[in-house]
Amino acid sequence: MIPRRYRRPLLLLALAWAMPVWGAADGEALYGKYCAVCHGEAGDGRSRAAASLKPPPRDFVHADPETLTRERMLEAVREGRAGTAMMSFARRLTPEEQAAVVDYIRARFMGEGERKTAPPPSREANEREDDLGARLYQRHCAVCHGDDGRGAVWARNSLKPPPRDFVHADPETLTRERMLEAVAHGRSGTAMQPFSGRLAPREQAAVVDYIRRTFMNRGRAASPRERPAPDRYPGGLQGDPLRGEAIFQGQCFECHGRRGQGDGPRSHFIHPRPRDFTSADSRARFQRAELFRAIARGKRGTVMPAWDKVLSPQQIADVAEYVYTRFIHPRESAGPSGDGEPFAEPADPERGRRVYDFRCYFCHGYDGDARTLAASYLDPPPVAFTEADPARLTPERIVEVLRRGRPGTAMQSFARTLSPAEMRDVAAYVYRRFVVAGEPAGDYHTPENGWPDHQRYRDAFPFALGEIPLDRPVESLTPEQRRGRELYLRSCITCHDRGRVESEGPPWRARPLSYPRNGYDHRAPDQVSGASPYAVHDQAPVLPDLTAEERLGERLYQQNCAFCHAKDGSGAHWIGSFLEPSPRDLRDPALAGLSDEALLERIARGVPGSAMPAWRYVLDERQIRAVIAYLRKAFLK
Repeated sequence: MIPRRYRRPLLLLALAWAMPVWGAADGEALYGKYCAVCHGEAGDGRSRAAASLKPPPRDFVHADPETLTRERMLEAVREGRAGTAMMSFARRLTPEEQAAVVDYIRARFMGEGERKTAPPPSREANEREDDLGARLYQRHCAVCHGDDGRGAVWARNSLKPPPRDFVHADPETLTRERMLEAVAHGRSGTAMQPFSGRLAPREQAAVVDYIRRTFMNRGRAASPRERPAPDRYPGGLQGDPLRGEAIFQGQCFECHGRRGQGDGPRSHFIHPRPRDFTSADSRARFQRAELFRAIARGKRGTVMPAWDKVLSPQQIADVAEYVYTRFIHPRESAGPSGDGEPFAEPADPERGRRVYDFRCYFCHGYDGDARTLAASYLDPPPVAFTEADPARLTPERIVEVLRRGRPGTAMQSFARTLSPAEMRDVAAYVYRRFVVAGEPAGDYHTPENGWPDHQRYRDAFPFALGEIPLDRPVESLTPEQRRGRELYLRSCITCHDRGRVESEGPPWRARPLSYPRNGYDHRAPDQVSGASPYAVHDQAPVLPDLTAEERLGERLYQQNCAFCHAKDGSGAHWIGSFLEPSPRDLRDPALAGLSDEALLERIARGVPGSAMPAWRYVLDERQIRAVIAYLRKAFLK
């Protein structure tokens, strides 16, 4: 029994012993307070919160301390990790407390300082672990992955994506850490479920080690695959970055972003996030051959598809070359100084032509004469290379403009778009072909440029070249010319935008937005239609001394034809202006040159593609000829 007078000093001494030293952070207490709720009491990420977090919390037990360095962990605690539930603790923990909790995790769970001194497992221990891994594999894994590790037949045919084929897997790509993570947490988007609730960490490690020793090494020994050299594509393919850029910007940027940083429009909805090709990991991992395989085969468990089902091998090589030279090793062509200046290799005008045709033609034209639609809107207009002075517009000057642009004009800098070598190639092509020789580029529509058998479009050539005006009356064109005009307006005009017309016409023309209201009669306009600007065209010409045939034609025309062509033959009244295409203006001098037989044919059979019907089912030949007689008297003069 302790005397009462000694109890209080002893209590104070006990409390002092239990309390930590002032200013010393307790990493274990901090971990339990802030970290265990997600990372688990054992540091293996097996917490109640883990099931609802995507991606799951970090498993420190199976993490590699050399990869997950102390600096990375301190940064994660201080800054948080974007795209995960890991938040910043900079406002909750002092720098000393942050360091304390990180050091606790590394010492308690990651075994830092123990790995170097731990003795290697004995042969008997390996055999025991291997036997445990074999039993666990047969119990849990063989049903999908098969007894031989190649994937069970039923699973390969039924599961999408199919189970992993361990025999042909690359151990350097499918690392032990990746497999441990897949066993513990599963793989989203696949049939692979998490086993953290069924297998202990030791059991998970045992089955992974069994798979790697039994199947993956055997696959490499039994069926070695000849890989192409790291800097070469299979089959001797040569990638074209220009063609690859068109594919990348059309198909890949939605996920990987315009600059290859994995920040495309869809990236925010994708887990795991698309690869950032500019990251240190990508630059250390990817050579041309590996990049080709990744694009061709895709990546299981992600939204990255196997593009060999869509693209040809050449197209895959093209896009791989673009990604490799633009994002992964953008300065590969730089000189030894590393300042971005290319090696002193001769310029390639043919390669420059491909770049020019892809990037420069829109303003400067394929023939370098700047006769483009863009040139008609730009002020000042683009330079016409065929009219430039060779003494002033030198290749060096062209390269300088490509690099810096021209302030006050539409010419922007291409420094972030073209490499120095590509700029020199373009300059060589422009200078030799246009500035010095003053020659057109030649026939652009070749099979190499994607135009096989271009002559099949020859009906449209006269309109593209301006030989036939676009506003020439359709009735005066031959069937071949009509087909050519339609083809030109539907397709060719996109690039050949300088079609010729004989009359520009008014800058704007009124057009009704609705059909006349119910009860409209062109022979007796009501107050609304009669007060419109179109009413002036609903007045028939006064014609004295008409013959009997002409009077019959006048009556038939005003009763039937004036509904669309208007009483004055202009087709510019309410109905005529509403129809598309508009009815023919019968006062057009071009119609006066048509014979009676030609007019009879058009009225009797109608005009395809317009509102003009076949009147032979309403009027007989005598009545149609009477209408023609009236037209010649009233309009066709």
